[in-house]
Amino acid sequence: MFENSMGRGSRWTLLLCLLLVPTLPTNSDEPVVLKELDAGEGVRESGTQLMQLSLGLHQLEPESDDATSLLIGVHGFRSEGYEWVYPLQTMDDEETTTFFYRWDYTQCPDQSAGGLVQAIKELLDSDGDTTKITVVGHSLGGVLVSALVEDWPFEQATDLHAVAAPLAGLDSFADKCGKFLPDTIRPTIRFLQWRTQHKLDGAYRNLENDPQVVDIEGSVAVTLPETYRERRLGHNWAVSWVADRIANAKKSE
Repeated sequence: MFENSMGRGSRWTLLLCLLLVPTLPTNSDEPVVLKELDAGEGVRESGTQLMQLSLGLHQLEPESDDATSLLIGVHGFRSEGYEWVYPLQTMDDEETTTFFYRWDYTQCPDQSAGGLVQAIKELLDSDGDTTKITVVGHSLGGVLVSALVEDWPFEQATDLHAVAAPLAGLDSFADKCGKFLPDTIRPTIRFLQWRTQHKLDGAYRNLENDPQVVDIEGSVAVTLPETYRERRLGHNWAVSWVADRIANAKKSE
């Protein structure tokens, strides 16, 4: 169904970009504290701290008796982490415990999706107060998030966000990595696709067709504007734009 949505050259370009095996960041045992990250001039260094975390789910703030929601950020391919500092701080609040999921982007995303589900299960088993789960995946991290949708095992109200994610390009390596896109979406889940404008996104603008555009029944698709804070709204800025919308929606609930 996606074969006709992308030209041959576009599909192979995307395939090569996703399957080339880069060197993963060096792991560090140093904990990262969300409120101590610098979203200003030191944002690059803060991003490096996030990407040097070991593989797995990392809690970025202390436990709180008031927290009833889990927020999880899932990075993309070759992320430098800096694009997550402002969004995580913006979406966090007193009712939320915020996490960052470090995963091996040289492997098929569904492999790491299973690891994330297991980590969430362990969190819920240890804390029965959670009523809401929000997972935000950027770029290839959004592909990982899409792999969570169909077999999501939790009953809590859940928002799954795929931001600037190349969901329509997946057929090019389906034989290697298998199926990602859901056929059904459970009533407890909202699955949202946040799409940058094709020719403004530095990751996709040289592709013949937009790899973000795919029809998934029951999902909500939103096209982002051309600018954000008087700058071109490109691939990495998309996470900040979406974070603002998520934070504002929470305030209005």
